Formats: sequence, C-alpha cells, structure tokens
Amino acid sequence: MTVEQVDVHNVENNRFIIIGAGPVGLLAAILLVQEKHAAQVTIYEARDGLTTDLHESYPIGVNPRGSRALDRARPDMAIALRMRSSMIDAWRIYAGSRMVAELPSGLVVGTTRSTINEILYEEVCKHFQEQIKIHWSHRLKTLDILERSLIFDVKRPRADEELAQTYEEVTVQGGGARVLACDGVWSVARGFAEKHVEGFTSNVSPWRVQFRLLFSKPGAGKLVPKLEPRYHYVMGGIYLSIIEEDVWVLGLGIGEHLPRQTRELLTATVATPERIAALRAYVTKKAPLAAPFLSAEDLELYFTRKTFGGAMVKVSQLNIGEWAVLLGDAAHSVIPPTGEGFNSGAEDVEVLMEALRLTPAQPFTAYNKMRLPDLHALHNLAIDANESNFGKFGPEKVSRLLATVLVALAKRVGIFSHTWEDLSFGADASPPKTYIEIASVWRWQRIFILPLSRLAIWPIFLLVWLLLSPFRAIFWVITRPYRRVEREEGSKSSFGGRSKAKRI
Repeated sequence: MTVEQVDVHNVENNRFIIIGAGPVGLLAAILLVQEKHAAQVTIYEARDGLTTDLHESYPIGVNPRGSRALDRARPDMAIALRMRSSMIDAWRIYAGSRMVAELPSGLVVGTTRSTINEILYEEVCKHFQEQIKIHWSHRLKTLDILERSLIFDVKRPRADEELAQTYEEVTVQGGGARVLACDGVWSVARGFAEKHVEGFTSNVSPWRVQFRLLFSKPGAGKLVPKLEPRYHYVMGGIYLSIIEEDVWVLGLGIGEHLPRQTRELLTATVATPERIAALRAYVTKKAPLAAPFLSAEDLELYFTRKTFGGAMVKVSQLNIGEWAVLLGDAAHSVIPPTGEGFNSGAEDVEVLMEALRLTPAQPFTAYNKMRLPDLHALHNLAIDANESNFGKFGPEKVSRLLATVLVALAKRVGIFSHTWEDLSFGADASPPKTYIEIASVWRWQRIFILPLSRLAIWPIFLLVWLLLSPFRAIFWVITRPYRRVEREEGSKSSFGGRSKAKRI
C-alpha cells in the first residue's frame, strides 16, 4: 500500500479535495479557485481520462439554473456551450405521427453531458493548470474519518495488454483539507457515511426504466423536413433530439411498462438480421418521423451500446461534519424527465460558494441547512415523474397520466397560470425558482386533480376486471392440463439433469 501526503499550504479553508471529475466536480473546482476560497484544489477521478465521444454520452438540457452557474464561474464557458449546442424552442409530444401537445421553452440549451464536461475541462487546462490538479485512474475505495484520509484503488499500467489489469491501494492523507464528494449516483462516500456516520441515512430508489441510445449519421435528419433541430420530440416513449455534428439521437426507454419480448429486444447485445428488422419496426411504430433517416448500420450499432440506468437519491444530511460534503448525484440523483440532473448539481456548487462566503468557519454545516429542504422537494418531483412516466401499466399509472392531461387543460382555460414543468424548464423557468416553489405548484395542482383522476379511472379498471373474470376462469380451466404436462416434462428434465450431473 502506498501513502500520499497532500501538501497543505494553508489549512484554514484554503485546501480542497474533490472526488469525481464530472461536470459538478470540475465546476466546483473552478469556482473555488475563481472566488478565492481555495489556493489549490486536487481532483481524484476513477476514469482514465476525459471521455469526449458523443456516442458514449447522452443528451441533457441546461436550463437557466445551470446557465447561471456557468456564467458565474466563467462567462466564456456559457458562450462556448451556446456555440456548440442549440436552444430548445419547445418539446413536442407525439402520438404516432400526430402532435398532441407542445411545451414551449426557448430558455434551455440542448447539449450532452460529454460536451459540458469537455468545456469545463478545457477551462481548467486553459486558466487553472497551476491551481487545479487532476489525478486520473483513482477509484475511491473508502474513507477514514479519524485519520482524515481517503483510500483509492489506483490502476497501474500494464506491460502487456494480455495481462490482467492490476490496482494498487493508495491512501491519501488530506491533513486539514476539506472534501467535496461528487462521485455520482452510486457514491462510495455516501455509502461510507451511511455505515459510519451517526444519524446519516439515505434512500436510494432505482429508476423504473433504463435507457439505450440510437444515433443517426451526421446530417441524416435533413431527410425528414418535419424534424426541426430547435425542437425536441417525445414519441411513444422515445426521446428524440439533435446533438453536435447534426446527429440525431433517440433515447429508448426500457422498463416494466413494456412487454417482455420488447424488453428482450431492446436489451439484446447481438445484432441479428431479425433483431435489426424488429428494431426498425419498433421505431417505425413508436417514432415514425425518425425511422426514415436510420440506416441498417445505425440500427446494428445500437446493439453494441451499453444500457444505462440510475436511481433517485434522498439523504438525511449533506455533510460529514466540516470534513466532507456530498454534491450532485451523490446527494440527490433524480430522473431525466425532471430535467434537473446537471442543473441541480450546478446550483449545489453555487449554494456552497455562498456558504463559504457567509460562514467560512462552518461552511458545510451552513450548506446543509441552506440546501437540504430544497433538495427534498426536488426528490418528491422525481418520485412522481418516475411513477407517472415509467410505472407498470395499471389504474394508478393511467390516473397519473390523466391528471397530467387535466392539469394541462386547466392551464389552457386559465384555471392554472403555469405547471411545474413551465417553472423548471419551460417558458417560466427564468429567473430560476427554488424547488420548494416548484413542488408547491405541483402539490396544489395534484392535490385536487389526482384524486379526481383516480375516482374516474379505478372504477373502470375494477369493472373491466369483474367482466373479464369469468373468461379468465374458463381459460385457466381449459389450459390446466397443458400446464400440468409442461410441469411434468420440466420435472423429468430437471431430474435427468441432476442424475447425469451426479453420475459425472
């Protein structure tokens, strides 16, 4: 085991360690130095280097909340983002080939996570090379509160590519440095706090959906005049948007709301002619405007890409005393339909800067008090979005969908002035509202509308269930002999397999 001593020039609030070189970690490092809260910042990152391949990233929207944080750090970063991305004028929602709704915006920049990361990293390299040091290939293993140290598994170079990858355990003695844990939804720092910090609890709720991306070739979208780059589209559970280099990307949601055969198709990792044809048929049915510009090669490459999921995170506190604090997804991961992933993490950094400015002696305690209630309100929005968008088909999901439609209709006739989506990423998102304000609008609208929706939907489902019950009973009786034969054949097969294994 190797021990590294972090050089602390000025212990008193002048030295920071950041875990994670994602957008939140890099933004925090820049603002710490820019606003003179730190003379030196050291970042430890598990990856081997910056990932800039668009096909390894995913679309995100930077709303006024995120743009404000970028402007505060370095205005040229916000300019670079707008030059490399495009403003989203609205989200258009389709049923088949017909548009059924539109959510205006004009305030959100459509980009990718890798683009944000690249812009921030370029800024570090250009202006902060002396003050911000990044150590790649350092995967956090655990922390030691008593010793104020961090233990990493560090990837070591291989002399031969055929040899197994080796790691060395490295202990970083931080001395009086403060730690910002920006290590993502599956945060090691958060897991450590839950086990070893008295009173710390976390609630981690997995998404009801996973996502997999399908990319077009550059310029392919021009074949479909109806698709406009400044609009994003939601078509049958597929999210369609344009990213850099005039590439359209389809985000396919895969969850229990889909039939089993569809889930098996969308998660398959081997591209056969039958699967490619089935995928084209699926996209044609769900997103008919997108199907024409997808080539056979585009569809084939889909099966080589990873499927990614996540979880919604809620913690009882954000700080571990005055030594460490959780930021970004490590503290409050949400779900894509909220549109607040990067944006909420960027605002974390802004609030932390205010805590450092106002209470330099106890900034993490102050940050926890300032930020936690707002993040709990955001968590409530995420839970509702998870259930409404990706819950299993049934009366509750239909009730939630009907409630969403009724809220939109109520807004159209003037009963409501705006929805929570308007305040988060729609036309009313500037200036940014607190999540408590946004959740309050959502709660008061749903407190009346959702019970009415349930009152309308649940009796219908119950009536249908009662009407179908005799037919289900008849079907069960008719198919019973066949099920018995299948069980007997399965038992024989299993017995034969066990006997054979025993003889061997």
